[in-house]
Amino acid sequence: MNRALQIEKGLSTEVLALMADQQEIRGRFFLADHAQYHFGSENLLDVLNNCGKQFLPFSQDDVEAVVLIQTSRIAGLQPRHADCPDWPPTQEDDPQCWQPAKIVFAGISLEGRVHLGDLHPDRRRIADLLNHGNPFFVFETDEGSWIINKNLLNLLAPLA
Repeated sequence: MNRALQIEKGLSTEVLALMADQQEIRGRFFLADHAQYHFGSENLLDVLNNCGKQFLPFSQDDVEAVVLIQTSRIAGLQPRHADCPDWPPTQEDDPQCWQPAKIVFAGISLEGRVHLGDLHPDRRRIADLLNHGNPFFVFETDEGSWIINKNLLNLLAPLA
């Protein structure tokens, strides 16, 4: 095995990755035991929003070797396993979420609610989230949470 790509396998999160070319890839991202900016272990948003990492180690389900996946080409991720971080629940009166919305990216359309909980309480507008420096945000659907790359969004619109 090429030691240049070898990594220590510790914590990981199983995901369905939807790429910018609409390819779906199932596999695992690896997480650190300690997060850089908060207490506890790293989560998917920590990994994806780390501006210093253009490529991330990824273990595909159908490939034995660990590959490197280009972060900017990930349109969306859906955590698929119980070891993923628990996102806040979506409720009609939840101030952490924007009104029901439709997003379109990479030729795919999803309906759900944008999670705004990571923003400052005085800046919880959808425009604040989309103009924030982090490229990835949480989008809650009836089928579960997605992590969306805002740089690949074609449309985000409120549902009537």
